[in-house]
Amino acid sequence: MTHPSRTPSSFRRRAPALALALLLPLGLAACGEGAEGDSVAVGAGNSVNSPNSGGAQAGASSQAQAPSRTPRFHFEDESEVSDAELANYHVVLHCAVDGKDVGAMTFRLWPEKAPKTVRNFLRYCDEGFYDGTTFHRILRSFMIQGGSPDGTGAGEGPHGRIPGEFTYDPKYRHRYGVLSMARSRDPNSASSQFFVICDDSPSTAGLDGQYASFGELVDGVATLEAIADVPTKASRPGGEPSTPLKRAVVTRAEVVEGPAPEPTETIARPRDPNAPQPRIVEVQHVLISFADVPRVGAKRSKAEAEALAQEVFEKAKAGADFTELVKQYSDDPVRPGDPMPGIYRLEDEGAVDYAGAEIIRAINAEKFERVEPLQRMLDEGKLTRQQFQDMVQKVADELRWEERIAPLRKTVPRRDFVPGFADLAFRLEPGEVALLPYDPETSPFGWHVIKRLD
Repeated sequence: MTHPSRTPSSFRRRAPALALALLLPLGLAACGEGAEGDSVAVGAGNSVNSPNSGGAQAGASSQAQAPSRTPRFHFEDESEVSDAELANYHVVLHCAVDGKDVGAMTFRLWPEKAPKTVRNFLRYCDEGFYDGTTFHRILRSFMIQGGSPDGTGAGEGPHGRIPGEFTYDPKYRHRYGVLSMARSRDPNSASSQFFVICDDSPSTAGLDGQYASFGELVDGVATLEAIADVPTKASRPGGEPSTPLKRAVVTRAEVVEGPAPEPTETIARPRDPNAPQPRIVEVQHVLISFADVPRVGAKRSKAEAEALAQEVFEKAKAGADFTELVKQYSDDPVRPGDPMPGIYRLEDEGAVDYAGAEIIRAINAEKFERVEPLQRMLDEGKLTRQQFQDMVQKVADELRWEERIAPLRKTVPRRDFVPGFADLAFRLEPGEVALLPYDPETSPFGWHVIKRLD
């Protein structure tokens, strides 16, 4: 059903900022467009905030070249390279876009945190597996994903799957430049696909504890930006716009013996200091619709709807509990048990919700102290995965996780709302209430009583 506050295609097109994966650290990874292969995600369905399997890349070959390089270090053999010795290697990914060299990304790896993941990645790099593979899924405000042997996001590497090595430790949080492993819904399904975070947002914060971060960028911001800026499209109507329109390729994955160099540049997405500051506003609204409006399902007449909207507006101005007004009157769907019904955070064009990301980081920091010992017990085999998930859910309940993240999970781009709703939301002052009248062009779903919350 199309959401009555947004344009008809927006329900399929929207980018839910946090979606299901914020509810549990290992609960639900997303499947994207295409087959369910290795995925990295913060959501479900067509989420542009989910590092997961995408559609086939435009212009990509149907199958990556088979590895032809003779391994130098034999990371598959722990007698050749022990876990302790993994720290003595780093990786350089040389890249090109449409045949033009765009430099290289150099990564320091974290074997002290994720030894199996690091060993797996080093092995694929050492064997030349990634040479010629594409970045098949690109989301400018989230991540770039590669390592699929067939260029579609559905493929796995030849060495099987590895166990998930997850943590809530802030030291290894998913932030700009962090290297992490893609997977499917199975937490132990990572194979060859990886992703690199190319912006900070509530979605990247929501990856912590669910995906195996295992390294960080120490050089090559310009290269990461060149790939992240590749234009994209949706591979099917209503899908996420993550299919690259240019061919972004790892030309060579190089394993270098010796510790990674220290950064000589700021590892962060470059910002134009002269660019106007985008805004993010949070509003709560009541929709009053009528029988002639399709897809909403209201039974009242247009005149009755107008009168009721005016009544609700007067109650809101008089200080009535707005949440109760939503529950009692709104024709917008209200999820049972939703502690914050009718709330949306609207992102203006170019906006990134850094404040929302910090809120999620703070909640994760609270959780870390309580979940870390449970994680150790899981790793030591003292808890089953189901027991672990049940105990983490209990922690989340005690921290009021669902209630605190509910508004953040409803962050939607301004363009996905009908124009009247979006324009009014951005004009309101914090605490102000307004009535948006029905208009077949600018407010086609009915009357909206809107309150600005921040």
